[in-house]
Amino acid sequence: MSNVSLSDGSVLCHDYTAASVVDDIERLRDIQAAFKTYDEEQIQVTRAELNSRLQCLPKSAQPLTVAEFNSVLVTLTNTHAATESQTTTGGYSQYTFSVTPSKAIQVLDQQVIAVRAGRQLHSPEDSSTDVRLVSTLPEEIESELAVDVGRLDIALRRMLLDASDTVRISNPYFDPDQWIIDDLAALPSRGIKTRILTREVTGENPDERALEAVTAIVKSLSSDEIQNVKIRDFFETSRTGYQTGAVHAKIISVDDEQCYIGSANLTNLNLHGNFEFGVILEGDLVSDVSEVFDAVFERSESVPL
Repeated sequence: MSNVSLSDGSVLCHDYTAASVVDDIERLRDIQAAFKTYDEEQIQVTRAELNSRLQCLPKSAQPLTVAEFNSVLVTLTNTHAATESQTTTGGYSQYTFSVTPSKAIQVLDQQVIAVRAGRQLHSPEDSSTDVRLVSTLPEEIESELAVDVGRLDIALRRMLLDASDTVRISNPYFDPDQWIIDDLAALPSRGIKTRILTREVTGENPDERALEAVTAIVKSLSSDEIQNVKIRDFFETSRTGYQTGAVHAKIISVDDEQCYIGSANLTNLNLHGNFEFGVILEGDLVSDVSEVFDAVFERSESVPL
């Protein structure tokens, strides 16, 4: 991995093991303070010796646990602030390390920043997304499960009935006689913007069932209602006929408020026979799903209606 330097010339960390284990800023500052007590350019450090330094700080700090010591020295070693100078059969926490205190202090500064940034990026105040599990299962398994897993077909139907503005659907395969085709056809007639991303419904050799399903969705719509529907095809091949890209994601996003992401195609077998599994998200992350969908949708081939 190439090194990236900060403006002061110090190397940007590429290992944050210490931050992931010692995820307390004050604790990291105590460890940093212990290294600041050394005057030498190069020191020999063991866990016992570093713990003695911690306990001699103006505000005595608790000794490092094995996990804390190991994580800090892993990070220092991987960032070239330390090297193993004496190993034993007793494990990493009993090794002796040659450490450059000035480099260790710089590395620990970056670990503190990583902890602070992680808290802000993953703060519950910044994101509120609920996740529910949904599945298609054999009946005997469904009745025996103690965990809360909803029925996929019921959850999808409820989502579509709740729609009030925009529905985005990414789905490779349909059954034209599936109940969900009627539910999809009802969306544009209710004034809901409907965006469907599928595959192989254009070109010289379209998938007949997919084409039949798309036709069933739009055939009963009035000229005004059909303006609410856009269908696009993402299926690409090389000049020699090999597939180079296609829709494989299964997504239903409703009003940027809730979405399904999972394994199931919108076919009878997937909704009533197979073992299929997915999640329904409600909250902030749904708009991110929509943004990704829109990016792929816009670069795909428009299907004439």
